[in-house]
Amino acid sequence: MTLGEYQAQALTTLNLALDGNERLANLALGLCGETLELARVICEACPNSRRRIIDEAGDVMWYLVVSADALDCRLQPWDDLLDDCQFGMVSTTILHHLWSMCFASGEFGEFAKKVVFQGHPLAKHRSEMVLRLEEVFRNLRDILWAYRMPVVEVLHYNVSKLKERYPDGVFSATHSVQRAADMVSSAGGEASREDSTKEAD
Repeated sequence: MTLGEYQAQALTTLNLALDGNERLANLALGLCGETLELARVICEACPNSRRRIIDEAGDVMWYLVVSADALDCRLQPWDDLLDDCQFGMVSTTILHHLWSMCFASGEFGEFAKKVVFQGHPLAKHRSEMVLRLEEVFRNLRDILWAYRMPVVEVLHYNVSKLKERYPDGVFSATHSVQRAADMVSSAGGEASREDSTKEAD
């Protein structure tokens, strides 16, 4: 699966009710949030960390390719980067890549803020925003390679998750809200089980 093929599927789950500025704000907030969630999973060494890393990395990829579409950014050069690394071979530490990824997503959000809320023309910041997306992608790729996780595996996993979340193949606020409710319920159940275990101890 190429990034372009993945992007085509990701775009079917975009909320089309958003106008241009709302869409850009949503993408900037989402990219910042998902990169931090991935960082938390890695730094906390959560249980089932491999599955959760793939899960969170897929969410980051969704925001990356949809943001690239919003900026009319070609993904072919990114595809060429997929084979630039070897398993377990990264130039610096995973922590460095995490910080760099989060910094780049934050800077992308800063540019989006200027466009959405301060009246700056998108054209003024577009090239810098594209560079930040590429930086997020490069660091995400290196993190995944360090864990011996091919990017393509993440793409396929995320497509499967999107199909499960939106069985009709398009974004649905109802399904999105229901998923959020299910996550809260699941988290509550896990907390209850943890409390029961502590009481038993």
